[in-house]
Amino acid sequence: MLEELLKITVNVKTAEPLSKHTTIKIGGNGDFLVIAQNLQEIVKLVTLAKERNQPLLIIGNGSNLLVSDEGVRGIVLKILNSKSKISVDNQSITVFSGIPLSKLIFWAISNGYSGIEELIGIPGTLGGSVVMNAGAMGREIGELVQWVKVLDIDNLEIYNLKKDDLNFSYRKSSLQRKNLVVLEVNLSLWQENPKYLQQRVKEILKVRKANQPINYPNAGSIFKNPPNFSAGKLIEEVGLKGYRIGDAQISTKHGNFIVNLGKAKAVEVMALINLARKEVFTNFGIKLEPEVKIIGGGLNLEEV
Repeated sequence: MLEELLKITVNVKTAEPLSKHTTIKIGGNGDFLVIAQNLQEIVKLVTLAKERNQPLLIIGNGSNLLVSDEGVRGIVLKILNSKSKISVDNQSITVFSGIPLSKLIFWAISNGYSGIEELIGIPGTLGGSVVMNAGAMGREIGELVQWVKVLDIDNLEIYNLKKDDLNFSYRKSSLQRKNLVVLEVNLSLWQENPKYLQQRVKEILKVRKANQPINYPNAGSIFKNPPNFSAGKLIEEVGLKGYRIGDAQISTKHGNFIVNLGKAKAVEVMALINLARKEVFTNFGIKLEPEVKIIGGGLNLEEV
């Protein structure tokens, strides 16, 4: 298997700790960790995994993920390239899905393109952000998407899906079907004064620094906000802000973040997730739905 992977890319590691590839710095070993830096590599790697009947986990920058301490079997395909080319057509841009969102945002504001700056501070890639319809400051990325190019794992066909096909809603899109891989994204932006955009980004980052635990590894928001409620505030109201199991802690800054204080394990984070769900349901009758993707064995979301 290793030899076949190396024929496609040199960016292959065996028995790789996935803690190195998640923003919360947690996760056991992946059998094969392969980095795809362009569309062609993605297609070849997905094809190989399908032909060899290998389990396939696709990740980007590793945010919004909780990976089991037991690791992941098969191939972990990491789609990432911070040097991706950005194609511009008037106020429409087309970009490889593996570009870090922050990199794209800094390119946009430097070139006077507005619309995406509200998402600064979200640590994922463009592709991952589109799949989950990431949002912040009242903006969701789905509002900007015009079309995406995808690879269908089932039949290995490549085709475009238009906005109307994507069914964007709060932290959801039709791209969350497991058999689709996002290859490219087309966004519609508009022009704005770069100095204004730079100032706006500074303001947003200042707010994030004040309200979110950016000094500790974390996976981003753990739960989706229920309709008309803040998940973080509900968790804080049941007295769990700062609650700790091992080196996993519900942030003292924001109840909807779990931070890794040093050597936290996935099972400890999972225990906090289950505790928060239980306490919020017991006190308010509200079921918190995880926003973080839970991957691997030994991590069970308990019923409430």
